[in-house]
Amino acid sequence: MLQDRQTGFQTETGWRHLEPGDISILVRQHEEAVVMEQALRRLGLPGVILGERRSIYQSAEAQELLCWLEAAAAPLDQRRLRIALTQRHFGMEIGALHHLLDDEIAWEQQQERFLRYRELWERDGILAMLQRSLHDESVPARLLARSGGERILGNLLHLGELLQKASVEKEGIETLLAHFRQSIEDSGRNGEEDVTLRLESDAQCIRISTIHAAKGLQYPLVFLPFIAGVREEREKGPAPAPAAGGMDPGDPSPDRPDVERLQEDLRLLYVALTRAEHALWVGLAEPEAGKKKRPLWHGSAIAHLLRGNENFSLADCLTHWNRHSLIRVVSPVILPSPDRTVPERRSPSSTISAYHGRFDRDWAIYSYSSLSRTDKGWKPVVAETAVSATPAPWHSFPRGPASGIFLHALLQWLARQGFSALENPAMASAFKAQTAQLGWSEWQKPLLVWFKKMVGVPILAGIPFSQITRYQTEMGFWFPLHHADGQALDRLCLQHLFPGKIRPAATSRTLFGLMRGFMDLVFEMDGRYYVLDYKSSALGPDDTCYQESALLVDALSHRYDLQIAIYQLALHRHLRQRLGTAYDPERHLGGGLVFYLRGCSGPGSGILHLSACPELTLALDRIVENGREPS
Repeated sequence: MLQDRQTGFQTETGWRHLEPGDISILVRQHEEAVVMEQALRRLGLPGVILGERRSIYQSAEAQELLCWLEAAAAPLDQRRLRIALTQRHFGMEIGALHHLLDDEIAWEQQQERFLRYRELWERDGILAMLQRSLHDESVPARLLARSGGERILGNLLHLGELLQKASVEKEGIETLLAHFRQSIEDSGRNGEEDVTLRLESDAQCIRISTIHAAKGLQYPLVFLPFIAGVREEREKGPAPAPAAGGMDPGDPSPDRPDVERLQEDLRLLYVALTRAEHALWVGLAEPEAGKKKRPLWHGSAIAHLLRGNENFSLADCLTHWNRHSLIRVVSPVILPSPDRTVPERRSPSSTISAYHGRFDRDWAIYSYSSLSRTDKGWKPVVAETAVSATPAPWHSFPRGPASGIFLHALLQWLARQGFSALENPAMASAFKAQTAQLGWSEWQKPLLVWFKKMVGVPILAGIPFSQITRYQTEMGFWFPLHHADGQALDRLCLQHLFPGKIRPAATSRTLFGLMRGFMDLVFEMDGRYYVLDYKSSALGPDDTCYQESALLVDALSHRYDLQIAIYQLALHRHLRQRLGTAYDPERHLGGGLVFYLRGCSGPGSGILHLSACPELTLALDRIVENGREPS
């Protein structure tokens, strides 16, 4: 018999403290079980639904993991990455994401992180990548610090194991993702291997089970929160009280479906009331249903048991029951806010050896942005101009990092179709559809006008953008930095690119680690290879703001000269490896172009040319390789 609900109870083997696993909550249907599980979670209490045969692909974790894997599969897809970063367990708060979208450096770092995940996925498999990303994002620590977190973490790891197993037959990242999407869509029709796993820790949780599944079992403490509920097939008056002596199975009355339902409810009620070993809590209420909000109390099995053949109200029944010596009637209790304090996890006392290993803290991964972002107070002088009454789409389009991310994504899509594709009406319609899919449906027509203007811009020697046919979009690169002198890199750029022009200083630190970057477009024309970088910057309200002098001032203020120099170095190393002894920097390097997209109708079509400078590229290569340029 229960002695003290706060501390424990007496059993056949002696006194012991009350544990969560001693408590069972019995319900009629799965929906009620989910409600109780969520209620326990809000209170910080561990709860688990027992007896489920639900597919793990139906879980919320499956949908979340799919979003995460889609971003890892295509790290340069801005939309996929944004969706992944908003996921409940992997992602970040909306405020942090908003700040991230306004910070070019931070966004680039996120892309680099997901690129590493993809590389790990390709090299070591899906499960290794998932475990690494869980660790990097501190997902286990966050989940295990709250109620129900172990179940969520278990589901994520179980999904990873199922995907690892499937990867043996489903070769390639996209094939495996397609299999994952199909498994989620099928939701449980893939056999028993995808059923949610039972955790060892489930034994330490409050158990939630259906009454039907509890037949033949006993539990120390039992709660019946929804036992006063009733499900009726149609709206009608209160169920008639059965005649003395019980319900007649042969009764041909029109209310027979309700009679049969009540018979089944009474059988389940008997099971529910006889499961407890020490104590039983029965939750009673007068729920309402139907358009007339008719109380369901009178139709329930518990009401039939309590009132017998009398039409007692719930209050009358409780008053009657409260007179029984073994029954206590308590009013509804308002629970205090749950204590979210995470109990300290104590590990067995042991002697841990001191760690004396050493590692280099100067090693880092660099990008152009991390080298150029040094002098935040340096600002270029820009002339003011009058605002046009009817600005063109490229001037009226919204500004900011989010707009730039979108324009780059749309240009990537167009590159996959071919820059001349917009001449085809069908492709123009596809362009509009892609614009809407990326979330800018209200700009479909203006953007089509803008991009048609853009691809007609003369790039080199009067040749329009649309005639570039040999190119690679979003070409990524890595190359090692062997204690390269940052000041020497900057000094060479000042000497060879627009000498004498004022610009902020770049980094002065010694660079040790890896240089990483993505070139928007690398293309070949007449045997020469060029690097082109898109810029969505707004220099003013109309075309006159995009004179060559204005482009140069903006480019130098952001150190795009340093960016193009690094990209030329990456291209140089790539061509040297691919062309071998046939490679000649003087003959193959074409230079770099900075394309200001909003200047496509300006005096210089928004193009700033940086001629190839093999002397600079070779000098940078020596510094990167040896730390300093040989004197």
